[in-house]
Amino acid sequence: RILARRSRLLIWATLSEETERGWGIARQLLRRFILKVADGVICNGPSGARYIASFGFSPDQIFVVNQPIDVELFADLPLTKAPEIARRIVFSGRLIAQKAVVELQDAVARWARENPSHNLELVWIGDGPLRGQLEALEPPANFSQPFLGNQLYEALPEIYGNCGALVLPSLMDEWGLVINEAMTSGLVVLGSVYSQAAVEMIRDGVTGWMIDPLRPETIGAALDKLFSMPLEALAEMRAAARKRALMITPDSAADHLFTAVKVVMQDEPDAALLLQNVDPARATRARTTAAATPADRLR
Repeated sequence: RILARRSRLLIWATLSEETERGWGIARQLLRRFILKVADGVICNGPSGARYIASFGFSPDQIFVVNQPIDVELFADLPLTKAPEIARRIVFSGRLIAQKAVVELQDAVARWARENPSHNLELVWIGDGPLRGQLEALEPPANFSQPFLGNQLYEALPEIYGNCGALVLPSLMDEWGLVINEAMTSGLVVLGSVYSQAAVEMIRDGVTGWMIDPLRPETIGAALDKLFSMPLEALAEMRAAARKRALMITPDSAADHLFTAVKVVMQDEPDAALLLQNVDPARATRARTTAAATPADRLR
């Protein structure tokens, strides 16, 4: 960018304030230098945009492009749920400390003990070093937790279809594609305040509830609301969740990305002329999910 004055530098910053907390001065100085020669920055969500703006970068040159999924894989699942699965909860991801899975299990088991009249089921999708610790729990009689291990991506719709809610208790997530998957499937979401996808997509009492994994009482409060909500109201929330999720598609992401490119190239006549004849959605339309392998669960 420095040597080729007619070039433009558009940075894609897949980060959030939480993922960048604690980095040393050397990395901050390097990023400050890079941003001084950048013409624009793309972020996944508002937390990433705030982080970039904290370097003094112009908000007018920061573009938010939410991460999409292949919505067609999940959008045809029925919104109607039988009572026995309407409040079944699923976790999907790595069983690691960063995902706060132990904190989640402790909070859920405590809630089950305090509410013996309710049967609570937490389905675990994924694997990781904490699986053994999670499986070792002696659960109360009204709490079950099947472990399904790593799953092929194509298997997720059927699993989501047999659940009523997803929980993402992550301590840091620059996005969180499982929220897209779950809401497109028609699940309400209990999402962490440290996930940009949760902050961007969840409206309390409308598409789900926000939780703070470092404050277990917030998980208990969300479970109170999930189990006290009438089935008809939960059905309305599932419809609202899918409607919100379908606003983030590969085509919509392509449109936002194309807008960012046009803005940073607007003072380059040759590039501006070329871009006038490009259909961004058609040019970038593709399945956003690659090979269905256990690595998919690394999100």
